[in-house]
Amino acid sequence: MSYDSGRRPPPRVRTRPYGSSQRAVAIALAVLGVSIFLAAFFLILDRIRDDDDPGLAVVATSTATSDAASAGGDPTEASAAAIASTTSRPMPTSELVPPSPSPAPSATFPPESPTPTPVAEEPTATPEPPVDEPTAVVEEPFAGEFGDLPPAILPSGGVSQSLTLTYELGMSLTDLPASSWVYLLEWPIYSLEEVQAIAQQLGLFAEVVEEGVGVYRVSADSGTLFVSPAEIVYASADFEPSGDLLDDATAIQVAAGWLATSGFTGGNADGGTVVSRDDELGRTVVDFRPVEPVPNLAPTPSATLTVGPGGAVMEARIHWPSNLVASEYGLRPPNELWQLMIEGYGVLDADTSALSAGPPWTGAATITDYTFAYTLAGSPANQQFLVPLLVFLGEATINETGEVIPVEIAVPSVYHQAGPLG
Repeated sequence: MSYDSGRRPPPRVRTRPYGSSQRAVAIALAVLGVSIFLAAFFLILDRIRDDDDPGLAVVATSTATSDAASAGGDPTEASAAAIASTTSRPMPTSELVPPSPSPAPSATFPPESPTPTPVAEEPTATPEPPVDEPTAVVEEPFAGEFGDLPPAILPSGGVSQSLTLTYELGMSLTDLPASSWVYLLEWPIYSLEEVQAIAQQLGLFAEVVEEGVGVYRVSADSGTLFVSPAEIVYASADFEPSGDLLDDATAIQVAAGWLATSGFTGGNADGGTVVSRDDELGRTVVDFRPVEPVPNLAPTPSATLTVGPGGAVMEARIHWPSNLVASEYGLRPPNELWQLMIEGYGVLDADTSALSAGPPWTGAATITDYTFAYTLAGSPANQQFLVPLLVFLGEATINETGEVIPVEIAVPSVYHQAGPLG
């Protein structure tokens, strides 16, 4: 091509980095503004979440943006680089710039404080219904093979009307036993032939009259004999009313021989005891009791014989069972036995003969021990028993004289038994 035509060649256009138009400048400024906004947004968000120092992100962003701008790079890329710098590379301590005061947070964004994560409430434990503790079962004292027993017949007498005591415990009630023995009395029923033979052995030669089942009567010139299951009575009409009495040992021997001849007592009798002696009347009274159980406060079982002058048996009165059947029974609780005593449901016995002053007396007794005694319950017509009484033992100081005497208080002790009589 030839330029000789006289035209000047077109001028050479020199371009600027982002063009020479105003539009390009506006776009660059917009991109820069968006980059700054995004950097500020992420800085604030990061501060809220991690509570980091906001100055680090601002310095890093400004540095990255300035570097990119001076290198003629894209402001958007510079912003991205700045963001990556704050998240992946911590700025050295020497580059730290004190942070500018943070602007007051907006009322709506970002929130004043992070929304707390809901905490699941602990499930409320449903209270379980109260469980009743098992009540300690107090075992009832046991009954023996005879079942519930009739009331005990307490012996009469004692000094309860003339001596009034208060009581103090000088022993442990836990020492008291939990059981004892009850005895059923089996009464003999004699046949007519047996009574006839016994009457002849005793020198009574007369007809035996049967008055009922097991009840007989013999009347002879030498004496009489009455026989029933629970009582036997003999009376002699052939004896010398005058003369000297035998000594106690001989009188006991004579009485024991008469019982052996009659056969009314069997082999459970003790050796006999002289209970009274009257030289003027010419009588020695000898009492026999079973070997067991002892002591027996009731008049039954017993065989009582009166020995006259010359060794003649004048009278005999016998209440002697043919057998004693034993069965174990539970006793009243110790506290109940103690309460019966202090409330006066027992029999008080004490030897007041040596006291220097007469009745009435008062005093304080200390109980230190116990034993057992027996008495009757029931009757021969139904069933009759020997039942135990618990006897509290101690000493009483008499207020009126200051003297000390031994005392015994017997109380009904069997649990399965009606209230006492007497």
